[in-house]
Amino acid sequence: MNILDICSWMPANELSLKKIEEIVLSLNSGKPNEEGYSLEMKLPINANENVISCSNDFISEGRSICYLVMNNEVIAVVGYK
Repeated sequence: MNILDICSWMPANELSLKKIEEIVLSLNSGKPNEEGYSLEMKLPINANENVISCSNDFISEGRSICYLVMNNEVIAVVGYK
């Protein structure tokens, strides 16, 4: 997985883009996450308008997408190839 874009709804001082990238790569490789994050490869059913819009933008740019989720809420959309 080569991460190209991240759209996050977490303040950088709480969860930096570098940390999001590390978490996503770790989860994608099958390592368990003790911090409560999960990785969804399909649009979560409870995705809000911002998540859908960001997803559509990444897809229109030819990226595959996944979702970093915590407490059943999407906290980042990740575009990758």
